[in-house]
Amino acid sequence: MHIMHSFFDEERKECFLVSELMNKDLSSYIKEICSAKRRLPFPLLVAVDIMLQIARGMEYLHSRKIYHGDLNPSNVLVKSRTTTSDGYLHVKITGFGTSGSKDIRAPTNNTTAAAAAAAASASPCIWYAPEVLTEQEQSPDNGAAKYREKADVYSFAMICFELLTGKVPFEDEHLQGIRQAETSEQG
Repeated sequence: MHIMHSFFDEERKECFLVSELMNKDLSSYIKEICSAKRRLPFPLLVAVDIMLQIARGMEYLHSRKIYHGDLNPSNVLVKSRTTTSDGYLHVKITGFGTSGSKDIRAPTNNTTAAAAAAAASASPCIWYAPEVLTEQEQSPDNGAAKYREKADVYSFAMICFELLTGKVPFEDEHLQGIRQAETSEQG
């Protein structure tokens, strides 16, 4: 599967998340490719392969009633699949700090330094489904949002857009960007 594995140490009563070493997150990878050569990030077949890997990981989670809650390119880790330069990548979904089986807390960014740099240029709000943002606005104090497969599918579609175009969808002109700007001005 294309998610991280977990292990529980019975003696220490501790849980561990384990994954093979990955090179970087998808957001950083796309930025590096697009800015250096000013072109689309991936050939079509490579982009479709990445999308399928993410979709299979999400299908696995959803079949177990687990909803990611913070799916975005910064929470998708990548590494080259082969030593040749064919461009194919191995993908792992991470960032489960906000995932849940029914409800989640308001999304936070607890990812790597590379992910933090990527988040500075694109508000995490952009990746959230409109219904999640609406619910968070209506009940900002309790911090819990009903999160279902549909919201993860919306976030997945946003990732697909960026994979195919090299651009962050909507940016500030969209509802999510407007809401994020209003929140920043108020706070």
